[in-house]
This record gives sequence, C-alpha cells and structure tokens, in this order.
Amino acid sequence: MFTRDARFRDEYGIIGAEFDAGPTMPNAVNEAPAIIRIPTAFIVAIVATAVSATVLQVGHSTSVLRELGSPVDTGEALAMLMHDLVGFGLNFMGIAAVGFVIAFVVTALLRRVVKVSSIKLHGLAGAVAIWAALASIRALTGIAPIPASLEWPWMAGLIASGALGGLLYGFLAAPGPDVLTP
Repeated sequence: MFTRDARFRDEYGIIGAEFDAGPTMPNAVNEAPAIIRIPTAFIVAIVATAVSATVLQVGHSTSVLRELGSPVDTGEALAMLMHDLVGFGLNFMGIAAVGFVIAFVVTALLRRVVKVSSIKLHGLAGAVAIWAALASIRALTGIAPIPASLEWPWMAGLIASGALGGLLYGFLAAPGPDVLTP
C-alpha cells in the first residue's frame, strides 16, 4: 500500500513517499512518487495540447476551404485530422515541450514566492508558453508557423490549448490528496 510520510512535507506541499509491503500500488497519477508523477503529467500535458491544437488547426483549414468554395465533408475533415495528428501534431508536441519546460521551471520558481494555486499557475504558464513559442517563431522566421495563428480567434484557441495542457500538468503533477488546495 502507498503511504505518505508527513516528515517530508514543507510549506509548498512537497511530500516524501514510501511504500509499504502491501499488495496494491497507487491508483492515480497524483498518488505516485514524483519520479513517475511529473514525467507522466508532462507527457499528458504536451499530448493534450498537441491534439487540441491539431483539432483547431484542422477546423481552421476546413473553414478556409469551405469559404473558398471547396466542399469538405466530414469524412475528408476526419482524414485531414488523422493526417495532421501525425504530421502537425508531432511537430506541435515539440513546440509545446520546449515552451512547457521553460514555463514550468519558471512556474516552480515563482510558486515559491507567490501563494497561488499550482493548477491555476500552471494553466497560465501553459497559455503563455504557447503564445510565446508561436510569437517567437514568427519573429525569428518572419512567417506564421501555424496558419490558424494569423487570426485572433483561432490564435486564442491555440493559446487555450496551452492553458489546457498547463492545467492538466498542474493537476496531475501535484502531490497527493491536497491537489485542489492552493
């Protein structure tokens, strides 16, 4: 059985953990030791961000095609989505991973100074990371890395996908039963 040793708790909610000789293992990501919990939360965050951004990008592409008079049915849109999940999604995972590493390290340092919920802070960090990554690519190359980022409603959706990833990371990376406490 998985137990917590309160001797290692500090004011930021970091908890040391030890395993009993019981037959059961942790049943949730945030009950696992940090060495499992944090990488798992990071992978879930970048995958969720990439998948939601891919869905937004395909939605943008199909709306542009329809505005140009091309009949795009649901089957074609789903085929575009499957194609883009492999091509675009994997590339966006790289962009999100780099942005999230920087943002979550800053968030960890900021968390020591500011007493704000870890989940909310990571959500904000995820949104800022995606916005900063897309703006940096555009500033460095002179072209928009994603066509959807050229229009503010779609760009807001891409930023929201970063916020989703950050919220998921904040929720899953938090230790133990005190997940929802600030």
